Order: sequence, then C-alpha cells, then structure tokens
Amino acid sequence: MFDALLAGGAGVSGPVTPVPHVVIGLPDYAKLLRQEGDETTFALTDGTTITGAELVAREMATVGVVGLYDPISGGVNMYREERFATWKQRMLLAAETILCPHPGCTTPASQCQVHHLTAWEQGGETNIENLSMACAVHNSRNDDDPNAPPRNGRLERRPGGVVHLPPDGGPPRTNIHPIRQLSAMALINK
Repeated sequence: MFDALLAGGAGVSGPVTPVPHVVIGLPDYAKLLRQEGDETTFALTDGTTITGAELVAREMATVGVVGLYDPISGGVNMYREERFATWKQRMLLAAETILCPHPGCTTPASQCQVHHLTAWEQGGETNIENLSMACAVHNSRNDDDPNAPPRNGRLERRPGGVVHLPPDGGPPRTNIHPIRQLSAMALINK
C-alpha cells in the first residue's frame, strides 16, 4: 500500500524515483525575480536546502520541480523544470524537419541539437510547440534574446513549420531543400 501511495495511486507498480521539489513563498519568489534573493534559503521536499543562487544555477539541471506557495491561500502552482527533450520529442522533431530548418543548411536532423525557440533562459518550456531541431552552428548563432539587437536572426514556429527570421527584419525564410518536401510537416500541410 505504501508503494502504491508513493507511486501516486493504487495498482501502480515498479520503481519510483522521487523528485524533490523546492518550496517557495510568493514574496521570496518575487525577490528571486528581482534578482534580490541570492542568499535566501529554501527547503526541498527531500529535507535539504538550497539558496536562491543555487536555485537559479539549477536552471541547467535536467529535472527539478518548483512549488509556489502564497502565505494566505496556500499552494498556487507547481512547475516542472525539464530542460532537455525526451526521446519521443526528439523523434517527432526530427521527422518534422528532416534537416536543420535554417535556410540553406543541409545538416540532417539526426545530427542536430534540440533547440528551444523561446530560449530556456528566457522562460521557454521544453514542449513540442517550443522546440525544433537545429544544427550546432545555427543553434549557437540563434538570437535567443528577443529584446537584444538582432545579430544572426532567430528560428520561430509559424503555421506550416519553423522559419528563420532574418536579423534585418525581412520576411521569414524556410529551408527549401528538396528532401524537406518529405518531412512530416510538409506532408501534413499538402
């Protein structure tokens, strides 16, 4: 029975990997957002503690959970932090693009990296709507900060697929390599 409760329900079996989450009050969360909470200490549900600075550094962690709590109403929301795409997401994204979506790039999706269209550092989530494949070169050159002056342009999801927005503000461009006509996105848009 204890195992079933730990797993989240009756009848669930198999090993359970507990994921500790951070407990943050709204006032402390506001301090973190203002970059004033580096020395604030927070509790984790595994009985350990973490400072605000360590929590921000955890942004690079693969999995973490943050719970937000209000002093009056209690639990507000739970956020799951997972920076890296799952195997399933990678397979779907590779089929969607076949090649890096940057115009003129011939790097196959199987050799690409998963790219956050809204950067992880800018609050972008790791979900299919916010991901695309991109070769290492175009992933690293992407203008991740939309508020910074454009240098190389950026990838963005539009109806019909992922496009490149050039830094000069010109019209969105796509990779027109012939094999992309056989990608999952091209097939469903016929």
